[in-house]
Amino acid sequence: MNNRKIKYLLLAIIFFVGLILRVYKLETIPSGFHQDEAANAYMGKFVLLNGKDFYGNPFPIFYIDKWGDYPPALPMYFAGAGSILFSDTVFGARIIIALMGALTVLSVYFLAKNLFGKEKTALFSSLFTAILPWHIAFSRTAAEGTAALFFYTTALALFFRNSQNLKKITDICIFASLLITYLSYPSFRIIIPATLLFLLILKKIETKRLHRYTLFLLLFFTTATLWISTTEWGSARLRQTSILKAVKDRQDFYNQFIFEDKTIFLARLFHNKAVNLAEEFLRQYFSYFSLLYLFVEGGRPEWYRFPNSGLLYLTNLILVISASVFALKKTDIPVNKKRLILMLFILFTAPIPAALTIEHSIHMHRSIAMILPFVLLSAVGTTALKLIPYKKTAVFLLFFLLTAEFVKFSHNYFVHVSSYSSLHRSEANKYAAIYLVENRRKYKDVYFFITGWFPVYYLYFSSNYSPEIIGKLKRMYTPKLDNINFIAKNCPEQKDIDPLPQKSLVMFSSICDPKLYRSLKMIKAIKNISDTNIFWVFEKTK
Repeated sequence: MNNRKIKYLLLAIIFFVGLILRVYKLETIPSGFHQDEAANAYMGKFVLLNGKDFYGNPFPIFYIDKWGDYPPALPMYFAGAGSILFSDTVFGARIIIALMGALTVLSVYFLAKNLFGKEKTALFSSLFTAILPWHIAFSRTAAEGTAALFFYTTALALFFRNSQNLKKITDICIFASLLITYLSYPSFRIIIPATLLFLLILKKIETKRLHRYTLFLLLFFTTATLWISTTEWGSARLRQTSILKAVKDRQDFYNQFIFEDKTIFLARLFHNKAVNLAEEFLRQYFSYFSLLYLFVEGGRPEWYRFPNSGLLYLTNLILVISASVFALKKTDIPVNKKRLILMLFILFTAPIPAALTIEHSIHMHRSIAMILPFVLLSAVGTTALKLIPYKKTAVFLLFFLLTAEFVKFSHNYFVHVSSYSSLHRSEANKYAAIYLVENRRKYKDVYFFITGWFPVYYLYFSSNYSPEIIGKLKRMYTPKLDNINFIAKNCPEQKDIDPLPQKSLVMFSSICDPKLYRSLKMIKAIKNISDTNIFWVFEKTK
C-alpha cells in the first residue's frame, strides 16, 4: 500500500473514531434535554414547515427571540432539520450539529495541511480534534458554537489553499463559510474580524502586496458587527450578561475605596468606570487560561459540564509548550512560523467575547474557538519532539499518557455524565411531556403547575407544528395547549386545587409536599435517571 493510501486510511480511521464518539448513544448521553435544545429544535422545525416563526416573522435570518435574548436563527434550522429527518426526538435535535462536530475532524486536517504542509501535523491535528473532551461534549449537546467552529475552520482551510484552480469558487466558499459562522454564534462577531485583520497583515508579509479579497471580507464583517451592535436584538443579550453589569453590581465595593482618598482628583484617577471595567475584563480574560479551567475541572454552564475531566488533556499542555518554545526558537523545525503565530493569535483572541460577559463564567461555550489553536499547536508540538533528548522514550510516555487520559475521559463521560447532568439538563421535562402526550386524552382537563419553558417540550414531543401556534407563545410560555392548562406556579395551594374539576389530571413539582393536598389521589411520580422524584401526578378526587 503506497503512502497516499495509508494517509487516507489513517484519516478515515480518525474520522470514524471521531464520528462514533459524537453519535454513540446520542439520544441518551448526556441524559436530559436542556430547554435550549428543545426550543431550538422546535422553533427551527416550526419555521421550516410553516415559513414563519411563532411570532409571525417570515423566515428569520439573524435571530428568533426566545425570551428577550435574540439568539441566532441558523442553528435552530440545523436542529429543526434533524427533527424533520429523524423525528421529534432528542437524537433528531442533536444529530446535525453532532455530524458537523465529526466533520470538523476533516476540516482541521485540511487546515493543518494547508497551513503547514506536513502530513503528520495534519493527521495529528485531526486526531486531537477527534478525541478532545471539549469538542466531543459540545458536539453531543447541539451547541451552536460547534457548528460555528466547523464553518470557521473550513473557511480558514480554504483561505490557505494553495491551488489557483477554481479560485473564484474558492473565494465564494470562503465567504459563505464565514457568513454561516457569523450567523451561527455571536462570539464569532468579534473573532472573525480579528482573524481577518491578522490574515490581511499575514498576506501582506507573505506576498508583499495588499490582498484585496481579505480586505473586502474584513470591511464586510467589521461593518456587520458594528451595525449589529447598534440594534436592539444585537445588543440585548450583551446587556444582560456584560461586564458592565458586573461593574455596576459591584459599585458599593468600589465606592469604599473612594472615601479613603484625600482629594477628588485621586479618587477619580484611580477609581473610575474605565479602570473598573479594565480590571474586570482582565479578571475574566485571564481566567480562560487557568490551568484548572483547561486541564482539570472545566467551567460553566452546568448543563455542559462533564465530571472528573478537563476540557483538554495534559498531553495537549505538554505539546503546546513544546510547539511554543521549541518551534519558535529552533530554525530546523519544518514549520511556517508566521502561520504558527496565527494560531497563537487566534488562541489569545478567542476568549475575548467570553471575557466581555460574566454570566456562567468561566463560560466553556463562549470560549469554544480556543479548541482550534490548541489542537493545531498540539500537532505542531509533536514535530518539535525530535529536539528532546531520549525522544523515543518521550514519545512513548506521551502516547501512554494520552491513551490513559482518553480512556479515563471516555469512561467518565459515557458512564457517569448522565447521572451528573440529568438535573441540570431538565431530563424529567422530557418524561413529563411524553407522559402528557400519551395520557392527556384520558382526561377532560389537565392542570400542570409549572414555570419556565415546559410548553415547548410538550409541543415538540406532541409534534404540534400547527400554524395556529403563531401568536400563542410568549417567551416560551402559554397558558393552554389542547386540554392542558399551564399555571405559572411551582407549588399550588389548596385554594388553587379546590376549584379544579373532579377527575382532572393534576401535576406539579416534587418539591411540594403531596400530603398537603387532601383532594388529590397520587397516580405516579415522574423520576429522572438517578431515580429522583421530579414531578407528582395526581387525579382530582373531589
